[in-house]
Amino acid sequence: MSDKPIFPVSPLESVREGMVVVDSQGRRIGTVVRVRLGYPEAVTAQGEEVDDRPPVAVAASPSADNIQPVAAAVPVPGEALSDPDLPQELREELLRAGFIEVHAPGLKGPARYIHGDEIAGISGDTVRVRR
Repeated sequence: MSDKPIFPVSPLESVREGMVVVDSQGRRIGTVVRVRLGYPEAVTAQGEEVDDRPPVAVAASPSADNIQPVAAAVPVPGEALSDPDLPQELREELLRAGFIEVHAPGLKGPARYIHGDEIAGISGDTVRVRR
């Protein structure tokens, strides 16, 4: 049997927060602070969440007096892409294709976002990009 996946897997799926990002020459760009998988086969980002409201997850816990679940809103980081420095066209493309957000001193605006297609590979805790 082969270890090759049956369906194509994007390198973006292996990226995790805290990984180091390096360019094609091996120079450090920064650290991953957010990963967002996209839908590369989609024609547009229509229907994707792009407003400024933070999405929430609902956690349920049993109560000693009542077996009914009690809902608590917990923020889910990284879904909305409300950066005012991003042009709308780029925002939609990043939501469609997926991206990683990188933190580094001096890195601002669109430069903080790396399109999912720019990921050349993953090695250990390092993401290599085609920049």
